Amino acid sequence: MRIVFFVSFFLLLCAVVQMAPVATINGLSAAGGPATQLWHAASCSKTDVQNAINSAVDGDRVLIPAGICTWTSRLTVNGKGITIAGAGVGQTTIVNGVNGTALQFNFTPGDPTTYVEGVTFDANNGTNDDAMITLNGGGLNQFRVHHISMTNLRERGIEVNMDGREVSGLIDHCTMNMPLVNGSSKSISISGTGPEESQPFSRPLALGSDKFIFVEDCTFNYGGRNDGAMDAYGGARYVFRYNTVINTNVEHHGADSGGFRGVHSFEIYNNTFRCTGSCGSQRKHYFRSGTGVIFNNTYTGNYTGAELTNYRSDESFPPWGKCNGTSPWDENKPGQNGYACLDQIGHVFGPTSGGANLLEPLYEWNNTDDGADVDLVVATSHAHADEHIVQGRDFYNDRQRPGYTPYRYPHPLQGGGTSPPSAPTNITVTVTVQ
Repeated sequence: MRIVFFVSFFLLLCAVVQMAPVATINGLSAAGGPATQLWHAASCSKTDVQNAINSAVDGDRVLIPAGICTWTSRLTVNGKGITIAGAGVGQTTIVNGVNGTALQFNFTPGDPTTYVEGVTFDANNGTNDDAMITLNGGGLNQFRVHHISMTNLRERGIEVNMDGREVSGLIDHCTMNMPLVNGSSKSISISGTGPEESQPFSRPLALGSDKFIFVEDCTFNYGGRNDGAMDAYGGARYVFRYNTVINTNVEHHGADSGGFRGVHSFEIYNNTFRCTGSCGSQRKHYFRSGTGVIFNNTYTGNYTGAELTNYRSDESFPPWGKCNGTSPWDENKPGQNGYACLDQIGHVFGPTSGGANLLEPLYEWNNTDDGADVDLVVATSHAHADEHIVQGRDFYNDRQRPGYTPYRYPHPLQGGGTSPPSAPTNITVTVTVQ
């Protein structure tokens, strides 16, 4: 006799999976085994979440329930490789009542990866320069911030301070909303190190590797041009890819304002930029330092040129001075007005004065604006910048970088995160008994 059983895959899973026991510890609900525990904060208040974090150890998950809570003081996480997970975007909302950083992570080299997910952060139109989330120091694959939303931004949303270390991490599937116009606002800011410090420039160029801060699969919704979706300085290394950018752009600093060095290296590719009209005459890009690659981006709307410049070609910025042959930080080739200038486009300088650097041109290819080819140009706002930044030497248009291969996408941290995939549906299992 043949008996045929049709069992839905979902019901089969429910029959064999058992829930771990749940215990109450100091008002917190903890579930799981000794290696990994789930800590259920009693509410989304800063105090309850901090208590849960204090109880968690590396590998644990701290779950924040649904609700709206205003944090009036900073929550700090020191050196823990844990997951902080809300009930979901739009379900768990943290309102910033600090007017500064509300959630801060302090890492040291060797700390396990930390994850933040499933939360809406309402910046409450704060005007403090500090970000809503700040991540300080650490090492490679130090963090993943994903599937969050930030609303009512007026300054910074997420700030990464590498503190001179070799730091990498991932920011993905985030929605950054900046409805108001404020000239100095940006959603993500990356700093390699502090003013007048040069540790990141002791490291070689490593394009196509994991040694970068990755921003991927994010959406940036702006009500006006502001100061870009992201900014970087002080030896930062970043990859910006597969993002949607509305009414703003991507820019970064050079060795100029604030005594910071410029960007070390960057990669920008496979992004969609849309200027719907409210961004005015927004530049596609405005880069003041570094080298790397820009390719496979599409631009639509009212964007103007993609510009390169060097502030020190015309102005003096302490402690570097002016790039005119007098600063010991520049290469100062004879008869070339100081060329190559410290951290200028197409060069990787070292960590100390003396002008030692490698010519590593910036490459651009396969970028289009409403279907037309996009080329990098030297901005005319600094009269002598075109003496230092020269096409065919310091940068190339319409040419792929020789030997370059992008780092694998999606980033491995997307696959190694803690959120399980959705269970498959509409699957039937047939069991035949003879």
